[in-house]
Amino acid sequence: MKNPICVFISFIIIIYFSTISCEKEDHSDRTVVVTATVYHKYIDYTIFPGTTTIKGIKIKETNSTEWISLPEIEKFDYVENHEYQVRLQKTYLVNPPQDGSNIVYKLDEILSKTPKP
Repeated sequence: MKNPICVFISFIIIIYFSTISCEKEDHSDRTVVVTATVYHKYIDYTIFPGTTTIKGIKIKETNSTEWISLPEIEKFDYVENHEYQVRLQKTYLVNPPQDGSNIVYKLDEILSKTPKP
């Protein structure tokens, strides 16, 4: 028969390593700060195909070649015919709304505002 102390210590070691090896899942939104260019013209933005079209805006994050279409940027009063350089808080939502994006942009600061024809 095995020594009960050895069995107990083995059990404690197994429990210890099994609990420290489990990673916690992160169930919170994650926010990063990005800089972006805001296009100088409104765009037609459709949330779902076949639904009403609204005025939207386009942004291009620094170091990206793609323009992203958005219905809005929170706390940003867009004026058409102006190109903006902005600093934004880009939040990745863990539980996004069913009818929306899993990314939300919020204005942090307007870095520049340039009139465009």
